[in-house]
Order: sequence, then structure tokens, then C-alpha cells
Amino acid sequence: MNLIAIFGLALAIEAASLAAEIGTPAASATPEFLAALTRKVRPDFLLGSFASGLEPNRREDPSLADFFRRNFNIMTVGIYMTGTQRGRDAFNFENTDALIQFAERNHLQVYLHPMIGGSEYTPKWVNEGGFSAEALHRLMRERITTILTRYQGRIHYVDVVNESLTGKGRKPDGQFEWQERAYRGGAHVWFQTLGMYQGKKHQFPRYLVEAFRIAREVGGPGLKLILNEWGNETTKSPRGHAFLALIQALKEEGIPVDGAGLQLHCRLKDGQLHGWANNQPFDFDAFDAMLKLYAQAGIEAHITEFDIHLGANPTSQDFELQGKYYAEILRHALQAPAVKSFKTWGFTDRHSWKADGIDGHPLLLDENLQPKPAYLRQVEMLRSLAPEASKSIAPSPPASQPAPAPPKGADSVFWPEDSGYVNVKTLGAVGDGKTDDTLAIQRAYAGKNRAVYFPPGTYLVSDTITATPKRYFIQGAGPGRTVIRLKDHCPGFDDPSRPKAVLQYWDQRFGTGSNGQGFRNSYGDLAVEIGVGNRGAIGILYFLHNLGTHVRCTGGLFWVLGLKTEKAGAIVEVTGGGQAEILGGYIYRNRGRNLPDGTTPNAFINFEASLSVCGIAGDSSVEETRGGQNRTGSIGGGLYVGRK
Repeated sequence: MNLIAIFGLALAIEAASLAAEIGTPAASATPEFLAALTRKVRPDFLLGSFASGLEPNRREDPSLADFFRRNFNIMTVGIYMTGTQRGRDAFNFENTDALIQFAERNHLQVYLHPMIGGSEYTPKWVNEGGFSAEALHRLMRERITTILTRYQGRIHYVDVVNESLTGKGRKPDGQFEWQERAYRGGAHVWFQTLGMYQGKKHQFPRYLVEAFRIAREVGGPGLKLILNEWGNETTKSPRGHAFLALIQALKEEGIPVDGAGLQLHCRLKDGQLHGWANNQPFDFDAFDAMLKLYAQAGIEAHITEFDIHLGANPTSQDFELQGKYYAEILRHALQAPAVKSFKTWGFTDRHSWKADGIDGHPLLLDENLQPKPAYLRQVEMLRSLAPEASKSIAPSPPASQPAPAPPKGADSVFWPEDSGYVNVKTLGAVGDGKTDDTLAIQRAYAGKNRAVYFPPGTYLVSDTITATPKRYFIQGAGPGRTVIRLKDHCPGFDDPSRPKAVLQYWDQRFGTGSNGQGFRNSYGDLAVEIGVGNRGAIGILYFLHNLGTHVRCTGGLFWVLGLKTEKAGAIVEVTGGGQAEILGGYIYRNRGRNLPDGTTPNAFINFEASLSVCGIAGDSSVEETRGGQNRTGSIGGGLYVGRK
């Protein structure tokens, strides 16, 4: 029996037990996974884990990958200098490439950790290399540039600097207390060699400032840059207040820090949860207070390395307490608006960073890859919260105090006036699921508007919405939050022999003798529903042309007519029971656009879904997973049909 079967059986047994307690039929309790349950509670919340155990050289059981893709929507990938850079120009990206490709295939966001850290994160050839300040700064720039350029557009978060503070984080005179030596000995070469930076009001280590500046310069504004620390998760933690003050000081000086990383390692001691840094009983009120301070400061927080370590020879009661606290910590994080992601430091005890028996057994699955109470209690907690998902999970202001007016753009995203985005609601769209928004949306598409944003809502339409110019970007607030829906029984959409699109990307010059090109058109983070009784409706008709083509169909019906691309990597991915039809096109596979290791990636990916490809010329291949079986092959004669 594989892991998923064991996992499903464990959930079924757990569900039956719960049903017996509350008097409901066990048959109605079906296995649910963490990611899906979390979306019901907070659609914007990211739940994930460090990818330990998924590396190519350690992936001894394919069930690990199944567990990860079913339960998480974000993956932490290690980019330690000690493991990826054995010399100035001697990078090893084998594991990193494989993990990021896995994340892309399974629609997981990627969180890199860490770019720069103390001596234990820095290889011996750097620590003992005798570099001058200029040479070390150049080395740091080369490292950050190499990594962020390689994964440009494929990663979402990065711990730029890890563990910059020590002690209480601040000295009696108010100055920050910087980590000058590693916790286990060894000088902090970045701190010692590059010295200090004096801002207008504050002083910081120069390596800290320069690392963030280089990361922003190379990574661009879309990559979230995080400062990560431990012993900072509550107002009673050694560095809780100091770390928040550091983030605020950096932002005040214009250093591009986007968020705070709170590691949150814990241990079970004497039947109680204890903090890792101060070894004191964990104070949940102080945890809530700390997260509230981040919200008040307008700084997003990320739980980056959560786990609960048990002592040697833990009892069944220890495992139950561990499960109780796993669920409790996650619940508090979900209820804190400042917390954007929650990640454990691994997911199976078989590949824990503390599998020594002294501080072992910290994760969701045991050494035999079976779910522990740490996992099951989280499922139980999320199920209990899911019915309340339609209500705001964040605490509301007391009735005696009127709620403050939301800031501009608080519905989801605020786009600066010079960003090029137009908000459909500013042009008359309502998004209430009742009002016909067709004309308002078409107005947003008209004229010189090349980027259109749809805030959360259901936008009802009664005719095809057409985007004609190239470089057109349509952006929603998330598939579960932005929906464009065709009216039920809508005239003109009832004849399957004359299909008609709800949304259409089409360069009208194509086929008229002119050079019609639809470069870099994009739909993102929205769902299209064809309504009831519209048998001839197509969700999206998409004309794809040349560089950068990448389509993900995660449900529903998707048609592509005329696909032409030079992109290396997956061109069309179909998952989640979706159906995609690709008719006609040409794929350039010999234009020097292979992956860095020289291999040619599969053009099409069909993961437990339906994909038809017809009339594709050029060298193309498909990767198919059906019934848990994976296979790859060429599309001979330009024809492939894979039905779920």
C-alpha cells in the first residue's frame, strides 16, 4: 500500500471516529487535503513545506511527491551557498532545477532559502578565502545575479538574508545587536569584511543592505524579498520587538525589504509547547500580539520553518500533544491578516533536519511515511473552520468602534496610476454576479488600455469579450476570487456546431496578409464559467504566437487555435480534470532554447486531465500522467489524444 493509500485510509478511519462522536454518517466524510481545505478558509493563504525528501538523489518513494502536490501550494527550496556553490564559478543547480520544475508542473509557488547567511551557511573557501571588501562584494553580486537570473519569473519569494541578529536583537543603548559570529563558532565573513552602512537615521551591516539592493535590481519588483530570523515570533521572544523594529528601519531608509520571516521552531517539554530560542512555554497571546503589530505596521509576515520537536522515545500522548499544537499554531496564523504563508521545515520525519532522537520526530509524517496526529489534527481544525469561510476570518473591530474605511485598492490590489493597469470597476463593472458587465468590460479592453485588472467578484457577461492588440494582460485576484461568468441560456451560445467564446484573444490582422503577431498576451488568476444551457460556449479562445507562450488549464474547457512558439519548457499544461484542445501551429525546438542542462523539455503536459493536440508541426513531445502512471513520448504526425 503506498503513502496516499495509507494516508487516505488514515483519514477515513479518523473521519469515522469523528462521525461516531458527533453522530453523523461516516460515509459522508471523504478524505480532504490540506491545500483544498485551506483555500476554503482563506483563499489567499499559502501553505507549504521545505522540499526535503523531494530532491532527485533522495526521492526514494514517489508517494512523497504525491503527498506534497496534494497538500501544499508553496514549496521552500534550499539554495544554500554551501551546497550550490563549491567555487566562485562552480555552481551546482541539479537539485534546485529539479525542484523548481516539480513546483511548476504542480502549480506551486516557490520560496528560495537563503541567499546570504552566517558562517554555517557560507562555504569554507569563502570563510577562509581572505577576500578584500571589494572582491567579497563582487562575489555576492555574482551569486545573487546568477541565481535570480537563472530563475527569473519562476520564483515568488526569497530569503535574501538569514539570521542577521543575535542576543536580544538590541543593545541597552538601542543599537541593533548584529550577529558577528556564528552560533556554533566562526566569524561572519560578510559582516566582518564589508563593514557597516550609515543611512540617514540608522546603521546596518553593509552586506545586509547590498544584498537586498542587488536582489531587487536583478529580481525585479515582482519578487518578494524576505528577511528571515529565529527567536522573533512573539512579543516575549528574545528578538520579537527588535526584529520588527529592524524591518521598519530598513524600509524607512529605502532598503527594499518586502516581508518578515518568522522561523517558529518549537519543542514539546513537560507536556507543553516551548519556544526554541528562550525554551519557555509558548505564549499564544504574545504570538497574536506580535502578528497584530506586523499588521498595524503594514508589513507582511511569513511563518517560514515551523516544526515541533519531541524528546527521545516520545509516547503516544506526546504525538497527540504535538498534533494539538500543530493545529493551534496554524489556526492562529490563519486568523492573522499579516501572515501570508505558513511553511513547515520539512514534512516527513524520515528527512528531518533534527532526526537525532534528541530533538526528533518534528513533522507531519513519521519515518515510515504515515500521517501523524500533527497532520490529522490540522485537517480536523481546517474542516471545523471551513463552514465559516464565507465570513471574515480576521477579527472584526468591536461594535462600539466603527471599522476604518478601507484604503484605495483594498479590494485586492492597488495599481499605481502609472502602472498601465485599468481597474474594470472604475469603468462601470459591478462584479456582483447579477449585473450585466459586458459593456463595461469591453470599454476596459478598448482604446489604449493594454492591462486590465479584475478585483474579486463575479462578472456576468452576455456576449464575447474580445482583446485585439498584442501585449495584452488580463489580471484577476485569484481563480477562487475573480470569476467571469456567461449568463445562463445566453443567446448565440447554444449551438455546439458553431462554438462561440466567452473571452477571446485574437489578432484580427492575422490572415489578412499583414504580419499578425500576438506576442506576450496573458490571462492570469481568474476563472471563466460558461453557465448553464450554453452548449456551444468556449471559455477562452486564445491565439498564441511566438515567444513566451505558456498556458495552464486547471479546469474547464480551453481551446487554442494557431499555436506558434519558440519557448523552452512546458507550453501547455492541463491538470485538475481540465480539457484542452490545441488545433494547428508550429513549435521551434532547435533555436537554442533548451534547458541549461542541454535537454529539451516536454512541450505538453497532461496530468490526470484531457488534452488533444492536432496539426502541430515541428519537434514536440508530451508528458502524460493518468491513473498515477507517468509516461512521455513524441507527438507523431502532430496528433495526440489523451483523455482522462
